[in-house]
This record gives sequence, structure tokens and C-alpha cells, in this order.
Amino acid sequence: MLLRYPEVSSLHFEPETNLMRFTFLCQGSLPSDEVAELASLLDESLDAYAFLEGVQPRHLSLQHEVVDGVTVLELERDVDSLTPTEISMIISLLRDRLDGKLVAEGPTPGEEEEQTHQDEIIESLLDDLRTTRQVQRLIAFREEGRVLVFNK
Repeated sequence: MLLRYPEVSSLHFEPETNLMRFTFLCQGSLPSDEVAELASLLDESLDAYAFLEGVQPRHLSLQHEVVDGVTVLELERDVDSLTPTEISMIISLLRDRLDGKLVAEGPTPGEEEEQTHQDEIIESLLDDLRTTRQVQRLIAFREEGRVLVFNK
């Protein structure tokens, strides 16, 4: 997912709760009311998407914290019904709403054919997380242009 979406700073999977936490970084300090509007937009958009897909997400939350002039956004979502299309929609909403403030590291997304292949891999990984009892907590993050993945 970090290769497909350079805006995702880190990714955490918690097997006990079956939650995935996406971390995004924004330049500057976002006011709390702007974060609340963003959370409301995400909630409404994901509710509409869930209705169209006929699924009901179990968990969705958006938290934020300002650290040294950088806003850290953490979006938690259960993986039970999470899809690559939903992830893409979340990233697109953040890109549009944050208008250039969203930090993206690494190469820009590749050709459409490569993105489709990456989406298929993401779907396969999400299916695996849904169907197999996971015991290891996974963490992926960016460091100096590389993506690192660890079992925690």
C-alpha cells in the first residue's frame, strides 16, 4: 500500500482488533475545525460508498496531532470490508481536501496498468487478513525513500 500510495506515511495492522491504521503527514498545523470537517467528509463519503457496495464498516476514526509544525493524521479502519477502491477514494479525498499540504514521499504513482496490478495485490493482502487468523502486528513505514515492513 505504501508503494501504491506515496501519501501514506506509515501503516499499522493490529490483529487483536483487526484494524488498519493509516498515518498521513500534513505540512503545517491544521486547525481542529478543519480536521473535524475532513472527518465529517470522510465519514459521509465512506457511508455512501458502503451503502452502494452493500457493506457496513465496523470501525472508522480520524485522529490528529500537531508535532513540530506538522499535522499527523491517523485514520483507523477495520479490514473486514476494506477494499482497494475505498483506500483509493480516501487518498483522493485527502489529496483534494488538503490541497497540496499532504506530504507524499517516493515516486509518483506509475502507469495505470501498474496501479491495477498493485490494486490486485492489495486486494489479495486484504483478503488474506480477513480470512486468516493473524497473530503478528505488522508495521510499514517510509525511511529515506525506502519502505520498511516489520512484524511487531
